[in-house]
Amino acid sequence: MCELDGSPFISVCMLAYNHANYIEDAISSVLEQECVFTVELVIVEDCSSDETYDICLRYQSQYQDRIRLISNEQNLGMRDNFLQALKACKGKYIALCEGDDYWTDKMKLQKQVGILERNLDYSLVCGNYFIRNTYDGNFYPVKYKNINIKGDFEFDLSFLNKEWITKTLTVIFRRSELDLDKLSEYKYARDAQLIYLLLKSKKGYFIHDYLGVYRVHMGGVFSSLTGERAAYITFNVFREMYYKNKDRYTLISYFNALVDLLKYSLWNEKWRLFYEGFSLPLNLYKKVVLVIAVFLPRKLLCKCGK
Repeated sequence: MCELDGSPFISVCMLAYNHANYIEDAISSVLEQECVFTVELVIVEDCSSDETYDICLRYQSQYQDRIRLISNEQNLGMRDNFLQALKACKGKYIALCEGDDYWTDKMKLQKQVGILERNLDYSLVCGNYFIRNTYDGNFYPVKYKNINIKGDFEFDLSFLNKEWITKTLTVIFRRSELDLDKLSEYKYARDAQLIYLLLKSKKGYFIHDYLGVYRVHMGGVFSSLTGERAAYITFNVFREMYYKNKDRYTLISYFNALVDLLKYSLWNEKWRLFYEGFSLPLNLYKKVVLVIAVFLPRKLLCKCGK
């Protein structure tokens, strides 16, 4: 099945940068999908310094009717490459799978598109995944900190303040709900802003099935970061989102990121963050949490946040 204008029914958006050791798994997992819909794989290769481009080109040459390869002449960076890749996708639905991750469920797309076709009030579908840690060799299912997932369920934007369940490698969404102009307004444009925009007006749906593998490795854009660096980036992401939107979801996300960053901050930085947080329109409980976050030792604060 394809669209009336001949465009594919599903576009798989794959970002590739220095993924030579992993990208064959990612590409193969897309090609092995079993579904009745037409699927195109859009690979946007961001001027890698390893053999990533050569591997992608080999696959594209072999599957010219299924793979579109876009190669940047110079490195654009994560934000601009992400926006370029989304713009290049022409399918009714867009699925995400980065070049260092891969899918394990061959029926992933068929299951998810079936749900979206039957439920017009859902903008996206996501699910469970495994984690492969290349540092210690461990392989295990994702563990959520604040919720106990036992089955499929629908959710709205506010649910993500409790737990972030929309891992990109599991997400598929309606292209009609994608607002690239608004997404492009963000300096730190990435999956957090994309998911936010997709869920502002419609619900999401979570399936309990394990759909793929998130790989933790030295070259990972986010998985390779220290806790402090990851907290700093997350803080900047949600700070920008709050001041652009000033709704409850972005307020709570900004507050949570600020408290998390306090775990790593020195005294001068702690007080700056405290005054920034205290000026937000928070209830008394959250302001008390903010005060505690400033004075508690880091180890105790980490335990309180669990």
